[in-house]
Amino acid sequence: MTVLSRDELFQRAWDRPLTDVAAELGVTSTALKKTCDRHDIPTPGRGYWAQLRAGRTFPRPKLRPVKDKRLEQVNIFGARTYPPAVEAAQALTRETSRAAKARPQAAAPQPAAAARPEAPERAPPEPKVLAATRNALLKAKPDRQGFLSARGKGVVPTYVGEPSVAPALAFLAALVRSAEAQGCSWQANETGVALLVAGEPIAFRLEEKPRRTRHLPTEAELARKARENWRRSELWPTYDEAPSGDLSLVIDANDYSGLRRTFSDGKTARLVDKLPDILAAFVGHAALIQERRREREEQQRRAEAAEARRLREAAFAAREMRRGEFVDLVAGKLQERARLSTALAHLESQDTGDRPRLLEMMAWIRRKLAEIDALIGAPFLDISACAAKLEFDEARALAQAAESTWFYAPAVALQLWEIDEVKDEARSQGPYDWARAQGLATVEPATEPG
Repeated sequence: MTVLSRDELFQRAWDRPLTDVAAELGVTSTALKKTCDRHDIPTPGRGYWAQLRAGRTFPRPKLRPVKDKRLEQVNIFGARTYPPAVEAAQALTRETSRAAKARPQAAAPQPAAAARPEAPERAPPEPKVLAATRNALLKAKPDRQGFLSARGKGVVPTYVGEPSVAPALAFLAALVRSAEAQGCSWQANETGVALLVAGEPIAFRLEEKPRRTRHLPTEAELARKARENWRRSELWPTYDEAPSGDLSLVIDANDYSGLRRTFSDGKTARLVDKLPDILAAFVGHAALIQERRREREEQQRRAEAAEARRLREAAFAAREMRRGEFVDLVAGKLQERARLSTALAHLESQDTGDRPRLLEMMAWIRRKLAEIDALIGAPFLDISACAAKLEFDEARALAQAAESTWFYAPAVALQLWEIDEVKDEARSQGPYDWARAQGLATVEPATEPG
C-alpha cells in the first residue's frame, strides 16, 4: 500500500499523464481515476495532454477542500513499493531526458558572404546496433501475416510489418541517441543486444501490435471442410492478424516486479514521445536488479553468519556435554568409593577372627578403594582429560579447534596410567596391570594358556 496526501496526488495527476502516474504506483489508470474521484481530486480530461503538446495552455484547477478530513489521506492498495534508489534513479533520468528534449538546438552560424565555402562535414557513422538491425530487417522475408522478424547477434529483436520498418528504425535511432546521451552503452549477445544501464544489461525487443480480424474462410477451406469431417472447426484460424502500425517496446527484465515493462503507441502519444519514461524505466529496472543483488548478498551474508553461529553453538554444546560426561564419571567413582567405604567400615566393626573370606573381602575393598583413589587423583585425572582431548578452559578449546579443520574426539573415560618420569610419558594400564604394579595382585596362574 502507498500512502499519499490529496495535494500530492493532485500535483502528480496534473504534472504527467495519469497512465504514467498509475504505472509508477503499480495500479491501472482506471483504478487511479476512481481513487481520484473518490477523494474529490480533479483530473485532466480526454485530449488534454495532446492539446498541451500542440501549444495550447489551460489554467490548472484548484484543489477544493473536503468536509471529510479522512479523505485528505489517499491509500492506494495493491501498489508496489520499491527501494528509494529505484524511484530516485527513475525520477532523475526522467527529468534529465525531458530537459534535454526541451533544450533548443543552437543555430548553426551563417558563413560570411565572401568566405570560401567549406566542404560539407561528413555525417557521423551509424551506430552498430542500428546498422545491424537495419540489415537484418532488409534481409528478412515477411511471414504469412506480413511481419518481418529480425534476430541475431547485435540485433535488436524486432517483429514489425513492412510499412513499419522506417518508423521502427527512426524510433531506434532516437532511442540510441537518448540512451547514449544518458551514458548508456550497448552489449551484443548471441540472442540480440542489451542496453547497458549502470553496468547492468537490460534486454528489450521492439514489436508491432497485430490487428486481429475475424477470419473468413476461403473457398478452398470450405471445400476442404466439406471433404473432411464437418465437425472439425480447427481447419482454419478463428482470427487473422495483420500489421496495425502501432509499435511497442517490451523490456525483458524483472518479471512480475510491478515496474513498467511495455510502452506502446497510443492515440495521443507515439512511442518516440515516451522516450523519457522509457529511459527512466530502463534505469529503474537496472536499479532494481542492483538492489535485489544487494539484498541477496546481504541475505547470504546473514545466512552464513547464522550458520557460523549455529556451528559455534553446536561445537560449544558438544564440548559442554563431554565435560559433563567426565565430571559424571568422577562423581560416579566418588559414589562408588562412598559405598565401598561404608561396607569396609561395617566389616571392620565386626568380629572376623576365624572368617578368612571376610578378611579377603576387606582386602579386595581396600584394593578397589586404592584403585578409585588413583583414578580420581590429580595426576591420573589430568592425564585422562588430556587423553580425551578435554579442555575446560573455553579460550584454549577454541584455539585447539582453530588449529585444525579435522578434529578427532576420543571417548571420555577415567583411566589408570603407568607414568615414566624419566621419559615424561604415560601409558594406559588395565586394572590387572595396575594392581600388579602396586603389589595388590601377586598370585600368578600355574601355567600360561596355549
